[in-house]
Amino acid sequence: MKLGVTLAGGEVLEAGRRARETEDLGASAVWSTEDPGHANALPGLVTVFAADTPLLLLSGRVATENWGLGAIQEMPQGEIVRTAAKWSRSACRR
Repeated sequence: MKLGVTLAGGEVLEAGRRARETEDLGASAVWSTEDPGHANALPGLVTVFAADTPLLLLSGRVATENWGLGAIQEMPQGEIVRTAAKWSRSACRR
């Protein structure tokens, strides 16, 4: 399995393509502090989900200590992807 890391949501589509070619789990990681990487990944995630391709998407978010200050990545990520994911969880470092 290869893990691609990028700020562009197109990486999710590429991970889905690799997963279909190799018949293995696809993996993609998107995060940033300047743009909404999670939201940018959604079109690719919906497409990969519709193709019934197994994919692990890791997405960064605002630091726990900064939650509530209005950062651009401060969104309910798990709820947003729930319709295009079989499983969604959020992990926080405390």
